[in-house]
Amino acid sequence: MRRTERVVLAFGMVALLAAPATGAEFAEVWPGVVERIERAYVLGDASGMRSARTAVRELLGSGLTDDQRSIARYTVAYLNWRLFFLTDSSADDEREALLDEALELLGADVADNDANAESHALTASVYGLQISQSRLRAAFLGTLAGRASARAAELEPNNPRVLLLDGIGKLNTPRAFGGGEDRAEALLLRAVAAFRTEPPGRPWPRWGRIDAYAWLGQVAVRRGEADAARRYYLQALDIEPEFAWVRHVLLPALEQ
Repeated sequence: MRRTERVVLAFGMVALLAAPATGAEFAEVWPGVVERIERAYVLGDASGMRSARTAVRELLGSGLTDDQRSIARYTVAYLNWRLFFLTDSSADDEREALLDEALELLGADVADNDANAESHALTASVYGLQISQSRLRAAFLGTLAGRASARAAELEPNNPRVLLLDGIGKLNTPRAFGGGEDRAEALLLRAVAAFRTEPPGRPWPRWGRIDAYAWLGQVAVRRGEADAARRYYLQALDIEPEFAWVRHVLLPALEQ
């Protein structure tokens, strides 16, 4: 396939192609795109995440392999999920659009491959965020989230991101509906254990290691256990000292 144009942007990793990306071009630029994504999240850099998302969208072309298209869809959805938390809560339309696009991409992904536990787990979490935006739809969306989460757990019960996202969901679900701190803590501790056996440099997706400790800290905060929360937050910083959410938001909140 003739390449009409290729531009490599910041960090030398983003390919913007005038013609649809080929599998070979994807393989060449993808490791750098992942590096940008990971760095932007650690720093809480919403602009960097949006830039990375643009790069991944550019790669979504007819020339990709099925696996490449799947991971690109998942990654745009993942970035939208992350950006939801970094978008002003008053920007309802923007936040809704982030979640809608995420569900569209994840839905296409599981339609092509229902055995993708990562996409099912992220789907459940996106539904959970939609519930936070519209309590009137909680019963309907909660059912959809439960199905997606159960499918992910059925497929890969020891996947650390499946456990992590389920734990986050349980923390934000009332006890009467199967949530609560105890269930969340159990899942998050399992996620921490699973991350210990997952190589940090494995192929994408590989996110979540530092998040597990941050969310365990949030469980401790809900219980009024500030010292335990601090210990979890410091464990996250041991892994990634620049983790902005913990360093600049969660730890300072303990002192208030």
